[in-house]
Amino acid sequence: MPPAPRPLPAPRAPPTIAAADLTPSLFARHRGRRPLLIRGLLNRSDLATWSTTLSTQLLPDATTVDAMVAKDNRTFVANPLFTDTVEISAETMRAEAQRPATDDKEEGTRYYHRQVVPTPLLPTLHVDDILAPNCFAYPDEDKAKPELIKAWISSPGCITPLHYDRCHGFLVQITGTKYFFQFDAADAPLLYPSSGASLPTHLSRVPNVALLYGLDATTGTIQPAVADPDTVQWTLNKFPKIKDADPPFGILLEPGDALYTPPGWYHEVVSVSGSVSVTVPWDMSEVEVATMMPMHMAL
Repeated sequence: MPPAPRPLPAPRAPPTIAAADLTPSLFARHRGRRPLLIRGLLNRSDLATWSTTLSTQLLPDATTVDAMVAKDNRTFVANPLFTDTVEISAETMRAEAQRPATDDKEEGTRYYHRQVVPTPLLPTLHVDDILAPNCFAYPDEDKAKPELIKAWISSPGCITPLHYDRCHGFLVQITGTKYFFQFDAADAPLLYPSSGASLPTHLSRVPNVALLYGLDATTGTIQPAVADPDTVQWTLNKFPKIKDADPPFGILLEPGDALYTPPGWYHEVVSVSGSVSVTVPWDMSEVEVATMMPMHMAL
């Protein structure tokens, strides 16, 4: 019997800078082309504000929130094929967001909740004073609409499976940690895009990406020995072209980090610990749609 396949080569670290070093010319080299990790976008004061308001503005006591529960207790997509919606207490959701990383096999229902970021918290994200001046190149079109800036609050072990977005976007990590895999848009044909017949068109059909690359769910580090050989073998037998893709960028996001993902880049996101993060999206400009839109987004 041939040996079971090993996990795929380790992910690459994305280009990384400190928030103080972000400039318009630097971001222009990344916009629409490759990721960029910005360390320290949120400072200690910003993070302390979020910590305080978690129980007053986001998840106040004696209230309830709608949360997604995954049919397999791990794969979260806002689609009835993957998740149902339940009403839980804000205290329960807050406790989930503060849980440490746990073994993937540990029992217990996982929850994922999303909501628009309350207006008083928007200045802590530094969209207007850092991101917009450096990252938004088309003043008449680049708009970070407040109603689309959302907080994502999750239990440990929640996975947003491999998918792409049609917009530019930053994910800003607030509390806890998330592991982020990003695949070059040029490798989309190797990632089994959905035809839309049975899955949403922005999803890949490849499951188990974190396992393929040996993500240790308890530490948020790449440890090939932790990958289940049977799962790796089944996935690579069914979706062999992924072996020909360049290794993805992979990074464990810490509180205060902001990660840019270009339009059309497939990515999988794993909540290693309980987590609060925020997405800041904005649309492609007319020039970008006409000149650099990834081919798979036009289908």
